[in-house]
Amino acid sequence: MVYKLKPLELSFDFEDRWYDLGDTIDIQVNLKPNGEVGVREARVDLVCEEIHTRNQSGIGMGIGGAGSIAGGNFSRSTDYVAATTSVDQRKESYVHSTVVFFKDKTLRPSDLLAHSATLQIQPQPPPHFEDAKALVRNAEESWTFKWRLVASVNVIRGRDQKRQRQVKVKLPLASAGRRPVR
Repeated sequence: MVYKLKPLELSFDFEDRWYDLGDTIDIQVNLKPNGEVGVREARVDLVCEEIHTRNQSGIGMGIGGAGSIAGGNFSRSTDYVAATTSVDQRKESYVHSTVVFFKDKTLRPSDLLAHSATLQIQPQPPPHFEDAKALVRNAEESWTFKWRLVASVNVIRGRDQKRQRQVKVKLPLASAGRRPVR
C-alpha cells in the first residue's frame, strides 16, 4: 500500500470582516494534487472556542516573623500577610457550522482546483453565551469566544490536509445600549 505524506496542497481565502450569526461566508478553496489523489471529503468548518477564565485570590499567612529571623522561638505571626492569586482557564471547542464542498472524488496531477464554498453561519449563539452575559460586570470570572475557519481534506491512503484561519464573528448585544460581545 502506498501512503502519500504530502498528497496535495491546500489553501483558502475569504473576506476579512466582521460576520454576524446567520451570515454567510464566501470561501475560495484551492487544491493542487501532487499525483493522483483520492478524496473522501473536503469541507470547511466554523469552530468556536469557548474560554472560561476564573481569577481566584486568597490570603496566605507568614510563618515565623521577626523571632524566627533573629534565631528566636518559632511562632505564628500576622505581621506579613501575602495575597495569592491564581488564574484557572478552561477551553472547549466545537464545530458551530460546516459546509462540505465535495465528496468521493479523484484528483489528477494536472488539476488545479478552485472551489467556491458558501458557509452559512448558524443563527444560534454558543452554548455558554447566556453565562457570558450574566458575568459581564464580574471581575473574577468571564467567558471569551474565539472563532476560526478550518478547511480540511480527508485523503484516501494519504495524510489528511488541514488549514485554519481566525475569523471575526459578532455575537448579539448583551442588552440595549451595550457593545456586541466578541
